[in-house]
Amino acid sequence: MIFESPAILWALPLALLPTLIHLMGKRPQKPTPIPSLMWLNTFKTSKRRRQKLRDLIVLAMRTLAILSVILALGRPNFGVQVQELVIDNHPGLWQQGTWLEEMLDRLPPGNYNITTRDGAIFENIAQPNIAALMEQCPSSTMPLKVDSSAVLMTAAYAPIPGGFKVVLAPDRDSLSNAWMMGNVEGKLARVQLMGAASTTNWFLEQHGQRLMEWEDLEEVRIPLEGLFLDSLYTLRMEADSIVADNVLRLSVGTPRDTWLVIGRDSRTMKDFISVFGPDSVLQYTTNELWSNLGKSKNLVLVGFDFVPEGLEELAHNVLVFPSTSFENSITSVLPQLEHPLYAEQFIAPSLRNDWPNPKQSRVLQGSWEPLLESPEGTIAGFLSGTGAILYQQGFVPKDLQHPYYKALHQWIMRDGNVKWDISANLGPDYYRQNQRTIGFQTQAITGAKGMLLKDPMQIGLLLALVFALIALIFVKIF
Repeated sequence: MIFESPAILWALPLALLPTLIHLMGKRPQKPTPIPSLMWLNTFKTSKRRRQKLRDLIVLAMRTLAILSVILALGRPNFGVQVQELVIDNHPGLWQQGTWLEEMLDRLPPGNYNITTRDGAIFENIAQPNIAALMEQCPSSTMPLKVDSSAVLMTAAYAPIPGGFKVVLAPDRDSLSNAWMMGNVEGKLARVQLMGAASTTNWFLEQHGQRLMEWEDLEEVRIPLEGLFLDSLYTLRMEADSIVADNVLRLSVGTPRDTWLVIGRDSRTMKDFISVFGPDSVLQYTTNELWSNLGKSKNLVLVGFDFVPEGLEELAHNVLVFPSTSFENSITSVLPQLEHPLYAEQFIAPSLRNDWPNPKQSRVLQGSWEPLLESPEGTIAGFLSGTGAILYQQGFVPKDLQHPYYKALHQWIMRDGNVKWDISANLGPDYYRQNQRTIGFQTQAITGAKGMLLKDPMQIGLLLALVFALIALIFVKIF
């Protein structure tokens, strides 16, 4: 036998208190003068023996009552068989409502090895302690690991794989869900409502104080210029009761500096300065220039027929333009219109089909995310490094006032100083589908009525009460 709370066993000496009090209460007997032998029968030895027996029984019951309380609080474990339990901590309905506590209360008594979605393992946990433990457990969207010997306890919000020994879920209605998506459009932060709801109420807050609110809108647009730099803002919506994806947080940092770096060709420098509005203009010397730039910047490289070595490992946003046109003849240009550059930055629909159409260009080498393609390959695209976003094109711009380059300027600066913390999209509720495919139970145990002793602690406290009542009966009656 082991104790789950062994520290309480230091109180075991308290069980000696009744004995000490009994010994301290005994007084030395004094001689009693008897005037006549006729009164001798008054002092019967049998009565005195009965009183001594009563005192010993009361003393024993009091000692056992104290021992029972101390041992019960120590939570003895008699080596009962440990059962396997998987608890689904998917964000949908996790720590929302009382479904988990109610189901845990209906679990059979005993100890459990508990596993959650994120792989956390808690061994040999007594059934009454599981609820408090799960209150400290964060949610997770990792896939459930199937264990054929385990009982799965779940809200059944996300799809449930088959193969568990038993699946337990609350008896509830299927719920509709909505979520949010955000992006930056120029000087506005645009947040859209997605999913089941068409409109909702929105609330912009800072440090718990409401700053703005909107009623019955599908989307909101927040002016970034009105927000304090490096301050955290919270946007809430109330489209549904699935609250885990109803909140996003955003902050606006200090804008990045834009530096224009001149390579071999500076003939069109005025046009680049007009379009990209750099804060500084400098001449390229060696690759040491990049490591000396300091904090992250937006870099416009003009006259570069290559991507300088090392830029992919830095956190700068980089636009690379060549110095000369190449001899490859381009028969046609195919824009990837599903790319966000077109979908988000070309505002007018008529401009979404407007793109540069070079007749000569170099084909980019490597795994570029294409923006403009030709039958020969990608001629303009993005490449994401470790924290960096690089753009390169294989042709010299003919018209920097073209909407393509204005959109490119917006794209490279789109999230340079806006940080998003958007809750994961939980998607729709799969409760009914899980019910059809898995056939889970909604009751952990059935038919149990009256008092159910679930662990040795309850039994110990009940015994302590019985011992105390026996001691009281002997004191009052005998």
